[in-house]
Order: sequence, then structure tokens, then C-alpha cells
Amino acid sequence: MSEQYASQQATSQRSGPAPGSASRTSLMVTLLAAGLAVALVALGLTAVTSGAAAVTRSAKITGKSALAIPGRGATVPFTEYEAENASTNGSVLTSSRTAGTLASEGSGRSAVTLNNNGQYVDFTLTAAANAVDLTYSVPDSGNGSDYTTPIAVYVNGSKNRDLTLTNRYSWYYGSYPFTNNPGDGKQHHLYDDVRTMFSSTLPAGTHVKFQRDASSVAITVDTTDFEQVAAAIGQPAGALSVTSYGAARIPVARPIPVRPSPMR
Repeated sequence: MSEQYASQQATSQRSGPAPGSASRTSLMVTLLAAGLAVALVALGLTAVTSGAAAVTRSAKITGKSALAIPGRGATVPFTEYEAENASTNGSVLTSSRTAGTLASEGSGRSAVTLNNNGQYVDFTLTAAANAVDLTYSVPDSGNGSDYTTPIAVYVNGSKNRDLTLTNRYSWYYGSYPFTNNPGDGKQHHLYDDVRTMFSSTLPAGTHVKFQRDASSVAITVDTTDFEQVAAAIGQPAGALSVTSYGAARIPVARPIPVRPSPMR
């Protein structure tokens, strides 16, 4: 390095940035912060600003189905309702992101637990539907063994039917490939689904209530997906049916999850 170059470099370091560079840097930070704030608002996030800096403090608003946010997710044929936004006399779970909890695994990071018989979640339909899928959780047994429990369905105040809930397909423990032993801890996959079709179409404005009438365990309701399901299509012309060749029509059993299951 020449003496002249070394002298110029030392002078530059002592004198600081060139005139105007600090203001340009400050302007850049301000513009970036403003752009970030706009992007966060567009994504449905909350930004808290301090001067020119924008810092994200919270995720999307809880209690709202992701499907209800315009532009997010796929186009689906059903309407999803969050239990915590419905009429209820149950316990609304405080929003949480703590792994292994009912709230953190719930849609919207919350749900409603029916701790006692007589407690319910009452949904008001905003669109006509003849079918529903209920996302729920019931506690696991102490040793992981199976059991079932009912939840009652009321339509406009009249009992329509009971649905059968079970712990069989939920509550995974330990590390991959997971076990059915509660003693292994790290519980997850706490929810399951049950679905049914009504005998007729329920118009918008109908009240559909899920109530704990005769259960000995707490029932947590997360979401309901109501859909207007079309009638089954007929056999296409020229097609062959296996039932014409001796196949029997039997109910389709839900597959058991692929996991070690010594107790089930």
C-alpha cells in the first residue's frame, strides 16, 4: 500500500461518511419500515411502530378461520365456523401457541371445552347446508385404550341425533414414528373429526347446537364445516359395477393411523 493511499484511507475513516450519506440511510430505513408496515397490514398482521422502525408484535387475529380471510387458502365448497365465535355456555380456551395444548392445536389457536353436561356450542348458519363435519377432542384414557362418548345435535332447539366421538384416532405421543403410550409425553394430534348428513337442507339462519348431554368426559369443540352436498351420481352409461359380480356393499371403515399401537 502506498503512503499516499494509506493517508487518504485514514483521512476518510476519521472524517466519517460523505456529506448527505447519513440522511440517505435514514430515509432508506424509513421507507423500508413503511413498506414492511403496509405488507403486514395486507397480510392481516399487526405492526407496532416506534419512530421509523416497524416491529411485528402479534400474529393474525385469533378466533377467525383462515378460510374466512379473503385471498387466503383454497376455494372450498363448505363454510367453516369457529366454536369460540359461536354462542356457547362452555369455556372458551385462551389463545395459546404452547405445543401439546388444545388451544395451540385449535384453528385460530382457540376452541371451546364443554366441561359439564348441558353445555353447548350453538352455530348459526350463514349459508344453506345438508351436511356437517365437526372437529373435536376428547381426553385420552390413562393407558391409551379406546372409548366412545356421545355429543347431541340440536336443530332449532329440537334434538336431531347423537354423534359418536372417540379417542381412537387422536393423541399421539413420544417421537416419530410416535406411540400410543401417554407415559411417553409430547402429546400432539389432539383433534379428530366426525361427520353426518341431515335428512333435508338446513337454510341460512338455522341454529345447529352441539351439546354435551350424557358424556362422562369433557368435549372440546374446535370448528364445524357445513356444506351443501350434492346427491350421489348415478352409474355412468357403459360402466360395470362390481356389485353385479358378487361384491357386497359394506360401510367404509376409517383407516387406523400408521403408528405403533400396542394397546389398540
